[in-house]
Amino acid sequence: MRVNDDYVNCNAEQQQTDPASVFAYWCQVLRLRKQYVDVLVYGSFELLAAEDPSVLCYRRDHASGTATVVLNFTGDEYEWSVPPTVASSWAVGSQILGNYPESAKLGSDGIVRLKPFEAVVLMEQHEAIHL
Repeated sequence: MRVNDDYVNCNAEQQQTDPASVFAYWCQVLRLRKQYVDVLVYGSFELLAAEDPSVLCYRRDHASGTATVVLNFTGDEYEWSVPPTVASSWAVGSQILGNYPESAKLGSDGIVRLKPFEAVVLMEQHEAIHL
């Protein structure tokens, strides 16, 4: 098997030193999975906005926090009318992951303009209850 012609520009060594690379993105995904293991691995799963074939939106919930994941599954920019339950996450949660340098924002009209294949993860931390 021959080596791809662009091996000088696209290779494992280059990916490891580029903070905007796919390698760096997946390192961040794995770090967040470990950091928020209770929510992202063991949290309950709820599918949101199931009627929209272009957007996958779901929530993982645990006593320690709630993660809302929004994924645009189209190769085009997509205007998504955000359901109220997701809008509240956008208002009070903090974005912990996105695959674009400038991630989608919820507009005052309740619409999010998602870039092609954009992924956004919002995290809401729950206060610890001390008895």
